[in-house]
This record gives sequence, structure tokens and C-alpha cells, in this order.
Amino acid sequence: TVSVLYWGLCHNPKMTSVSMAKMPSIRMLFIVTTLCMLMRLVLGNRKSRGVSVKTIQERRKNNLHFLRKFVSLLSICVPSARSKETGYMVALTVLLLLRTGLSIIHVKLGAMTATNFVSRRWTGLNRSITQFALLSIPATFVNAALKYVQDMLSMTMRKNLSQYINKRYLNGTSFLRAAHNSTDRPDETITKGVEQYSEQVANIYCHLVKPFIDVVIYTLSLASIIGWQGPAIIWAYFGMRQQLSNLLVPKTETPQSAYEKRHRAAHRDVIKDSDEIAFNGGASRDRIMIQNLLDAATTDSTSVRARHALVTAYDTLLLKYGASVAGYAVLLSPYLLGLQRVKFKTSNVMMRDYIICLKSLTELNRGISEIRDGFSLMTGIEDVTINVAGLIDTVEECRIAYPPTLKDKPRDVHNAPEQADEWIASWRAKCREEDQEEGKRSYHGRRSPPSNRSSPNTSPTHAANNIQFRKVAVTTPEGLVLLKDLSFTVEEGENLLITGRKGSGKTAIFRMLGGLWKLHSGSITKPRPSDMQYLSEMTHLVDGTLRDQVIYPHTEEEAKALGVSDGNLAKLLCLIDHSQTILGTWSLKETKDWRECLSMQQRQCVGIARMFYHLPRYALFDECTSHLSAEVEAYVYKTCKALGITVITAARSLCLTEQHTNVLSITSAGYEYEPVENVL
Repeated sequence: TVSVLYWGLCHNPKMTSVSMAKMPSIRMLFIVTTLCMLMRLVLGNRKSRGVSVKTIQERRKNNLHFLRKFVSLLSICVPSARSKETGYMVALTVLLLLRTGLSIIHVKLGAMTATNFVSRRWTGLNRSITQFALLSIPATFVNAALKYVQDMLSMTMRKNLSQYINKRYLNGTSFLRAAHNSTDRPDETITKGVEQYSEQVANIYCHLVKPFIDVVIYTLSLASIIGWQGPAIIWAYFGMRQQLSNLLVPKTETPQSAYEKRHRAAHRDVIKDSDEIAFNGGASRDRIMIQNLLDAATTDSTSVRARHALVTAYDTLLLKYGASVAGYAVLLSPYLLGLQRVKFKTSNVMMRDYIICLKSLTELNRGISEIRDGFSLMTGIEDVTINVAGLIDTVEECRIAYPPTLKDKPRDVHNAPEQADEWIASWRAKCREEDQEEGKRSYHGRRSPPSNRSSPNTSPTHAANNIQFRKVAVTTPEGLVLLKDLSFTVEEGENLLITGRKGSGKTAIFRMLGGLWKLHSGSITKPRPSDMQYLSEMTHLVDGTLRDQVIYPHTEEEAKALGVSDGNLAKLLCLIDHSQTILGTWSLKETKDWRECLSMQQRQCVGIARMFYHLPRYALFDECTSHLSAEVEAYVYKTCKALGITVITAARSLCLTEQHTNVLSITSAGYEYEPVENVL
């Protein structure tokens, strides 16, 4: 409105004597209004349709939290106004001004070249081409200098931030405390995270300053040729386009990509955890989960495609054809209005002005888009900003809370309450009572019947209370024989340690025991599949609550039918995770992407708690405690013994011999089966 008013005052017949120079206040008002409209276009419509007040408040709170962290890190990267970093930022601004100025000169020379060519003025054509070629030399050096100064700004900011963190991180035992208290790897945050933050900050600065400079300079260039009504028209078009975008383009994010991502991840997990799923009978549970994800993605695809079609139509109409119509209106506006500045222009001058204005409109539109993209880059830096700032906060808390010397050991399972042993005994007794009442399952058992978890080609096998291999040839599905005439026996209460190099056949023995590979020769005596449980190094996780991870492959209804409460599950988790890094962060009812949330140590804690819940007679440990400390490993075996679980462990070394009765050593020459006393 102010723009139109200003243009009307300038071209009112009764005010022809009023010049532009005599109305500086109105000109300043127009410039301020233009900048306000620019910020309006960049920030967009602040009203969110269909979004609850609580969601808006949470977004505002998260944005304020991010801005505070961003500013705090930026103050470390740029310590003062007289610092080297400030000089690099000033140099970047000057170089960006030079590049935009050189671009305008290039445009004018290009327009003069076209005019001279059409008019057949060969002398002027040669002169304009020569000037264009000579001007390319400083333009090349300016572009190279821009890249160099941006890299130097990023490097110096990284150096300042890294020095600040290292000074506090490597002070006393702060690094040890931060390593235990931080959910992410501190080394990755200090190196890769700081580097990403510095590079993105320098990149964002260039992507914001350059388009702002382009918008201002090309607006002035456009106004100097065709008058201020030209910028008024194009800015009115930008405002109309933004309002129509707020009305037509959907603002809500579609969950289809999330569904598809989870669907693909679920299939990858099935392949990766195939041994654990097949051995423990979780195929039906994973099939239901994957089918639900596929149905959700398929159901949403129709609306997604419709929204994409609307957005495509909007882009074609307003961004392509609408921008062209607005550009022609700007170019023709002084001629249609009969302004004095264009009445006596020749054809050559009109062609030159047309080319310059067309280039100015193109760069103006590109500048608006780059400003919006520059602000959108802030969302891409949010994660790394929170990670780096979070590490600094953790280090500061550890530095203040703990003295520079280590006076106490990290809390571990040895500090568990004495009531833990009593509860373990009561849990075992409770499970046995339920088994005796049902008369159908050994301990909790499995949902899947043995037929779903055994291959029809694994006979001859026999159900018994112990595990015995008699002259078994461990053969892969491809026919490769790993071990010949394998014979050993595992009685209840006698743990077995299987050692050997990688690929020697340790996991293959578990697959033969679970009926996953065909038995070609010999015989296997083993309990029912429901009396055995396989634990892998990477515990298999599914979509659902934390409770679903512990009771997998059971459902919540099946766990309740067995009389298991959330209190029981919490105690099972605390048996292995006594410091409560899991329950101290999430509740059993909470739903997360557990594959991303849980660390390797926490995943293995969940897998062991899952074993305590199912309470099998035999547990097959395939390096499932590799990320736990030696003290925690010893407590796991102690708890298994108290619960009556016999453990068969596959490991690469003899570090766990004290927890076992017999040792099966696999070598290149064959195998040796002997009591652990002979090994020690």
C-alpha cells in the first residue's frame, strides 16, 4: 500500500514539480516497507492451521532453545568484534558486494553487446566484448577469494570451538564423566560435530548475506531504469504468491516417508537378525509389524499423490507462468503509464533496458528463493548444534560436580540392593508355579510352536533335558563342512564355552541346535525349542513400546495373561541395568525408534532382560555381552545360575572360562572338548 501511494505521489499531475530528491522521507518509508515485506516473505505465515496450541508452544520452546544454544556457540566461535573471525566476515561481505557489482556490470555489457550487434555497430560490439572479457578476470579472482575466505572463516571458528571444548573436556576426569554421562560418542561430537557446525555456519552466513545484497541492489537497479512502480509490482506479486502458497500448499508433513523408512528398516532387521528371529520364534510378530507398516504407507499414498499434484499445479501456475506475467507487467509498466522517462527512448535503448531489467528480475526472484533456502539451512544445523552444546553442558556439569581426581568408582551392579537375590529367587519360584499350573510350557515358553521354529530336515533329533551332539557334521547350506564328527554333552547347570576364530563354526553350532540348518549326519539330543533362547550381539528390536522390547515375541496381552506386571519387567531391567540408564530415560509405556535411541550396551541389557523374562532352561550367548563390562558379565552369569538357566557361550577368547564348566575349542585341525580345569 505504501509502495503504491509513493508511486502515485511521484506521478500525480498536480505534483510534477516534486522531485524524488525532495521526498526522502517517503523514499525511506518505501525502503523500510520493502524490507518488512521481504522479512514477511522469508518468515512466511506464522499462523498454523490445524495445529494445536500445545504443539505451537512446543515448537516455539524448541526454537528458543535452539537459538540460545546457537548464539552461545557462535559467541565462542567469534569471541569479539575485533577478532580474526569478524575480519573474515567483513571481508566476505565486501567480496559479495563486489561480486554483485561485477554481475551488474556484466549484465550491462551483455545488453550493450546485444544492442550493438542488432544495430550492426561493429566497433561498439568489439569494444563491449573486450570489456566483457577483461571484466571476467577480476570476477574470477573475486569468486576464488570468496571460497578461500569462507574456508578460512570455517577453519578459525572450528579452532576456537575445539580449543574451548578441549580445555574443559581434558581437565581432570571430565572426559571420563562425560563419556559415561553422554548418550552420543564425545569423540565424534568434538571432531566431526564441531567441523560440521563451523562449515555450516560459514555457509549460512554466505547464503544469507549474498541474496540480501542481491535483492537490495537489483531492486535499486530496476527502479533506476523503469521507476519505482516496477519494484512495487514485483513485490506485490511476491506477497500475493506467498499468501496463495499459505492457502493452497499443505503445511502438514506427510508421514509416508517415515512409514516407508520404517518399513525398509524392518526388512533390513529381519535379514540382519534372522538367526535370533528364527531361533526364538518371532517370525509371526515381525510379520504383523511389517504388514501394519506396509498398510499405513499404502493407505497414505493416495492423499500424498493428490497433494503432490496440487503443489505441482501451483508451482507451474504461479512460479512459472505467473512470474512471467508479473515480469512483463513490470517491463511494460512505464510505457503503459506514459511516464516521461521512457517517452523519448530509442529502440536500441529500449532493448538494452529490456535485457537489464529481465536479468534484474531473474536475480531478484533468485535472491528471494535463496533467502528462504538460507533460513531453511538453520533447521539442518539444529541437530549438530544441540549435540555440541549438549556436550559442553555435560562437561561443565561434570567439571563442577566432581573434583579433578577420581575418588569413587562408577556405579555398577556390585552396588545392587541385597534384596535383588531374594527377588530373583521369588521370580524363579513364581515362574515355576505358573508352569506347573498350566502344565503346557516349560518356564514361560514361546508363542510359536516348535513346528514354526524347526526345519523338517533336522531329524534325527530327540527331545530331552540335556543337549548332546553325537558325531554331527556341521555343514553350511552350501555344502561346506565346518566340523566333522562333533560330539559333546551339556547337562543342566553345566555351562559350556565355545571358542574359536571368526568363521570357525561357533554360530553354526547354534544354528544346528536351533534346527535352522539341515542335519546331514549324526544325531542331536536337545530340549523343546521353547526351553532354549538365542541371544545375538545386536539384540533384535521391533516397533512398539519399551515393554514390547523386553517381552518380545510376546504381546502385552500374553504377558498379562502370564501374570507379569510392568513392575516385574522394571525389576528385570534393573537386574542388568542397575544404574537405570534405560528406565531413567524412558518408561515401559513409551514408544520410540529404539534402534536409534538405545546404545549397543543398552540393547544388550534389553536382550538379557528379555532372557530373564522368558526364563529358558538353556540360553545361547553369541557374544551378547561384548559391550558390557567384566563385572556386569560376571553378574549376568551369576543371575543365570540363580534362575536355573544353563548358558552356552560363543566367544573368540578364553576370558570367560571362570563362568563355565566345560570348554569346546574349535581350531583349524578340528575341536577339543574338555573340562575347564584342564584349560586353566
